[in-house]
Amino acid sequence: MRSEFGIRSEQVMGPRTGRVVGLVLAWLAIGVVCLPARAQQVVLTWKWVEGDERRYVIESTMKHEIGRDPPPGSRDDKPRRVESTHIFDVIERVPEVDDRGVATVTRLYQRVRVHGTDDGEEGDGPGGIDEFDFDSAMRSGSGGGGGGGGRLGGTPPTAREDELHPWVAPYAALAGKTITFRVDAEGNVLSCTGADEMMENVFGSLGGDGQASPLLALFKAGVNNDMLAAEFESGLGLVPGRIVRRGESWNIGIAQTLPLVGELRTTMECRLTAVRGREPRVSATITNKGGMSLEGGAAGVQGLGGLFQVNLGMSEMDGTTEFDAGGGYITSQRQRSVSEWEIYAPDFSDPNSLGESIKTTHRIEQDVSMRLER
Repeated sequence: MRSEFGIRSEQVMGPRTGRVVGLVLAWLAIGVVCLPARAQQVVLTWKWVEGDERRYVIESTMKHEIGRDPPPGSRDDKPRRVESTHIFDVIERVPEVDDRGVATVTRLYQRVRVHGTDDGEEGDGPGGIDEFDFDSAMRSGSGGGGGGGGRLGGTPPTAREDELHPWVAPYAALAGKTITFRVDAEGNVLSCTGADEMMENVFGSLGGDGQASPLLALFKAGVNNDMLAAEFESGLGLVPGRIVRRGESWNIGIAQTLPLVGELRTTMECRLTAVRGREPRVSATITNKGGMSLEGGAAGVQGLGGLFQVNLGMSEMDGTTEFDAGGGYITSQRQRSVSEWEIYAPDFSDPNSLGESIKTTHRIEQDVSMRLER
């Protein structure tokens, strides 16, 4: 997801405040991806084997258009556009499966790359727009893998400087970090650790602007141990753990309660569209289609004096997952989502405007792919 306005952000709300709003939406958008996956029927179930290790590359491209109702007398109604690409090298390991069948699953974000442009900020890019470019394998002292290579997108300042860019920092915070889940034999996620600590690093890099703290708190509420555990468990539900016939469909859902926002629900219909191969080498294709809805968007009336509110206008998602039914894991996945939002928020950068609520509109288009490397 993305963020911002038709005029320069400093005219509406502080640059940090606008970016934080966009980052909140981006995380909400990106959090729904990772949905799993002919003979006439196949057993679709996850299989956690102690000692297993797999490397995935996840690539996300995002277009975020931000607009606002221009103030009286203003002729500047040009939307602000932020375009970005995020690439994650993720190592998934199963270090332990106990005698009750409870598996410990870890996900190490070995390497993180971020590149993009923001035409709402002045910079050194073509036409004077702001460019940002980060590769965790290039930063000083990095032990991150990925094989080096040239920097993604070009040669802005240094990897360390771009790491602190507001559109980069939340993703850069993932580099070198591990999220750990404990999953029982029925697919219930018993615990998640690592996300809260990761978000503290994000706060450390973005937290210089105290006036934006309410929005930073909202950002943190959407990315923490509890939320990631719920999303991971819902993702496991995409593989129903039973025999499925080709053409059969089933539904999954995620519910996230976000402070000041309400309950964000994601619903998806999944369908087994193809089965190939013979035991034990059977692969399955799962398609999915759905969207998000927001209930209780007026919850903002109870916070910040009723000046903060988020409305979700439309949301569409669809994707395809290839699942190795014999091995019990995903081999590849593609997901596309489009959503439109309205946000009403005070201008935290201007103490004289804190009693006013400013409307911004956000259209976010995101394409995410995931592939198994080994």
